[in-house]
Amino acid sequence: MIRRHYIRVMLSAVLGCALLVIALLFWFQPNSGTLADFVRTRSFKIPEIPKDLSGITYSPESETLFLISNTPTQVYEITLEGRFIRQVDLEGFYDTEDIVFIENQTFAVIEEKRKTITIFQMFPETKRVQYANCRHIQALPPEGVNTGLEGLAWDPDARTFLIANENNPRAVYTVPYNSRGGAQEVPGLYNLPWIKLGDYAGIYFDNTYGRLLILSRTSGKIKDYTLDGQEKGSLNLQRFIPGLVATEGLTVAPGGELYVCSEPNIVFVFSRDQR
Repeated sequence: MIRRHYIRVMLSAVLGCALLVIALLFWFQPNSGTLADFVRTRSFKIPEIPKDLSGITYSPESETLFLISNTPTQVYEITLEGRFIRQVDLEGFYDTEDIVFIENQTFAVIEEKRKTITIFQMFPETKRVQYANCRHIQALPPEGVNTGLEGLAWDPDARTFLIANENNPRAVYTVPYNSRGGAQEVPGLYNLPWIKLGDYAGIYFDNTYGRLLILSRTSGKIKDYTLDGQEKGSLNLQRFIPGLVATEGLTVAPGGELYVCSEPNIVFVFSRDQR
């Protein structure tokens, strides 16, 4: 009897430890399906950005945020606390909707109307970038009918861009870095139910877990999906910011903090609730 009781106690202890390890692993994954645990921690306006803030990305090289506006076509660098650092003029660009960091001070932006991905470098001393001196990928046919390309993300392992079409259809495509075009649709993320996501306003790809965060302006939500369309989590932005309708882009910084940019010049920061 004593031996049997001892075995039960040991098995219970082992099982408890295993469940604790699984829970801890789940908790510390930034996109593990626990978006509902995030809360708004702070926000800041950037007065140096006049209007039409449309995208945001984080650079691990400079440890700063880069934001983009579509009118005027400019890039702005700020600290994680919102302090303005500099402005970079994008000369010859048109209707820039999102920006993503790649590597080695290289960035890419997406132009909605031209349906192009434009790649260029920005060094600490860069003040302007000329469109004619950049590399361009025709992501989708320019004559195609759609509401427009809004989101841009980067998969460093596959060396592939992911682009999001806002509406008609709501779709995500992949575009290889070294290609000249020829986007491939991601079938699992095509026209997800409108009740879940009314549009695709911005995206962020987590290559560690192969997950895509999709921001919906009309729904006021961020959804966490696998590339085959399995929903893993959801964050209702309007729970913290009632009436929010102008969200445009999102990115994730070290520590798992989630940055969401909104017109005209606001950045909201969400962190996991530690309570």
